[in-house]
Amino acid sequence: MNKRKKMFLDYKTSENLDLIKRLQEYYAVKDIDDGKNYLKIFNDLYVSKEKYTLNYIAYKFFVSFNTLQNYIKMFNELAQKLSNVK
Repeated sequence: MNKRKKMFLDYKTSENLDLIKRLQEYYAVKDIDDGKNYLKIFNDLYVSKEKYTLNYIAYKFFVSFNTLQNYIKMFNELAQKLSNVK
């Protein structure tokens, strides 16, 4: 089982919860444009009540483990940028 270190979006503050809603809207539109599964992966990582392992999420969405790590990095970088914009 692969554990991941805590990232920016893992901290459940009220500010981050609003940010997560904005990111969900963004990735819903991005999925429509690109035909990817960003929103589903994002939801399984940060919104789901169950905590899935990274291996399970990678298997579920047919992406490599390295690709999933790149997605996590992309999600957190965008979240940090948006959190600085008010």
